[in-house]
Amino acid sequence: MGTACPSGVLTCCSGVDENSGVDATATAGPAGDEAFLNKFSRQNAAFGAEVTMKMTKMRAVIVGCTGVAAEIVKNLVLQGFGGVTLIDSKAVKIQDLGSNPFLYEADIGKNLASTLVPRFKELNSECNICTAEALTEEVVQQHSVLLICDHMPLAELVKWNEFCRTQSPKPIAFVYVRTGGMFGHVFVDFGPEHVMTDSNGQAPMVRLVESIESGPEALVRMSVPDGQAPGSLPEGAYVEFSDVQGCNGIMTHQEPSPSGDIVTAWKTSSKPGDPVNSIRIGDTSAFPAYSSGGLVTEKKVGVPVKFKSFAEALKDPGMPFVDMVGTDMLQGSELPTHLLLHAVLSLEAERGTPFAQGVTEVAAVIAKAKELAASKASCVEAEIDDGFAAKFLRHFDTPLQPFCAFLGGICAQEVVKL
Repeated sequence: MGTACPSGVLTCCSGVDENSGVDATATAGPAGDEAFLNKFSRQNAAFGAEVTMKMTKMRAVIVGCTGVAAEIVKNLVLQGFGGVTLIDSKAVKIQDLGSNPFLYEADIGKNLASTLVPRFKELNSECNICTAEALTEEVVQQHSVLLICDHMPLAELVKWNEFCRTQSPKPIAFVYVRTGGMFGHVFVDFGPEHVMTDSNGQAPMVRLVESIESGPEALVRMSVPDGQAPGSLPEGAYVEFSDVQGCNGIMTHQEPSPSGDIVTAWKTSSKPGDPVNSIRIGDTSAFPAYSSGGLVTEKKVGVPVKFKSFAEALKDPGMPFVDMVGTDMLQGSELPTHLLLHAVLSLEAERGTPFAQGVTEVAAVIAKAKELAASKASCVEAEIDDGFAAKFLRHFDTPLQPFCAFLGGICAQEVVKL
């Protein structure tokens, strides 16, 4: 069913080319292939064909074939991902059937990863599905993103996160996800200098040019064309001009974007008292006078975003729901669950053994959480209710399939943003 890859580490279920091995630059479908584009036509309408083609060149390595991992792989494979490598040496247990819909009773006792490869392959024969015997630097370096979906000691999580974020010339994305009962945790790190190319996912705003002043901080008056929703461009947005009569040079003007790239666009600004449907651009004094016509189109430019490392986020996750009120915040469970997760990982690191159910163990985790908060080893300011903590920890290692599906969708969507 599989062949040994050139590295000697991975085993591939090679649906299209038995000799393809693991090629980090392999694509799931040829650019410009009409059948391939038609297959993902609805996805192209939502994400754009450029995003779909980018995903065909991406590879993900999944550590732990849990229920969440199965949902992540399903979503990535169906979206045309270039390849997925599974790492899990455990055998299928009967409880795995409760959270992983790709497993059957007949699979009990078989290797998890190799059992799942042909099942995932049925979803998209063009995706290169592989298994690896162990998580190594060599394996990770062949991929775009590392996803940890199973238990891993704190020191190992920190180690692999630091390895991924320090790769050159581009960091490898790192995702950690775990779930138990009705709670889940997701951590995403695209590196210390990730460039975000689209901050809102909306189609670029388009406006008709009514007039362009000549001078410094020139005022551009605009109107809303038919079919476009009313609204204002965000402060500091970049725009490009097209089909302008007169004002020669305004359509070819270039300046640096926040990420340092030189773009053919103008950075906009405004002043108090400016009329509605207007923007200000740079100096147009050297251009001929504006004559007529023209379109203003919002240009999405790269914006650098600094992600926290796992160690930093574990200590200081920040405040969720900055721009809106979250019901979870009102009920007080968002920050306490993070503190309890921190306590579990810290206790495991101290003892060298995984968390185990039991009254004594629960009491130890609660005490550790309170200690972390009191000693400022955690920046989370939250009261730990013993009753709530006991309920949270009771199902700490009990995944529920519907919640696995929910978290799998979140994680796959985060990978698409890469």
